[in-house]
Amino acid sequence: MKDMATVYMTKNIDSDSLVKIYNALGWSPKGKVAVKVSTGEPPASNYLNPQLLKDVVNQVNEQ
Repeated sequence: MKDMATVYMTKNIDSDSLVKIYNALGWSPKGKVAVKVSTGEPPASNYLNPQLLKDVVNQVNEQ
């Protein structure tokens, strides 16, 4: 049987919740890191403002 994937979810779509999910990964990147996330396109209902990712990107850059 294959390992099951771990899924991280939050009902709160805000910067703090995204940072909590990132921290839950328990992973620290090494060297140069790119952050790629599909945020959708406005005015779609699934659009995420890229500003939501600012704190996660800053945390990755600090490690």
